[in-house]
Amino acid sequence: MRSNSLKSLAVGFSALAVTVGGFTGTASAGTTAPQPKLHWEVSAALDGQPGKAVRSGYPGGMNEAEFRFCSVPSHVSICNKASDHAKKALAEAQRRYSGSSLHNGRGDAFRHAYWNARMTKDMGAGTAKGFADRHEQTPGQPAIEKKMDLFNNDKGRSLDPKPSSYPDASERCSYKARHGQLRIIRNGRLVRS
Repeated sequence: MRSNSLKSLAVGFSALAVTVGGFTGTASAGTTAPQPKLHWEVSAALDGQPGKAVRSGYPGGMNEAEFRFCSVPSHVSICNKASDHAKKALAEAQRRYSGSSLHNGRGDAFRHAYWNARMTKDMGAGTAKGFADRHEQTPGQPAIEKKMDLFNNDKGRSLDPKPSSYPDASERCSYKARHGQLRIIRNGRLVRS
């Protein structure tokens, strides 16, 4: 998990431009009604090649696995939800934690757990795991950071009993972060939060 992992996911979605066989916010040749639009900005056919997924000016954040998944029209609602949950998890982490804690510290651990708790509540554990696992396939991500993120993602998905609300999930993930139930990186080692 690079320092911009979930932050880039939340912000990076806004820079994504996708078109898949006329799958845009405007009607394409041969269609009469607008097609579903991604939550983030979607361009009309790019480079004159409808049907081809394209990233334009994409700064990072969504890796190839996520991009391929989100380029499938039937996955758009999942990607929109994951993006929304990532933004809200980031905002809550920034509200609760500060500074270096937001990179490989408690704030970061909380953010990953809370993002997955939110996705699980909204989409189910299997869908949340699929998206979160794809997010951790970022090339160049240090192995220890990937291990930390996968652990914390799992803790967020496996809250028991299931959270009754997003605020309940937030409180429970924060408790886990404060009481050593999540993982952080300290002095190059994976340790309890």
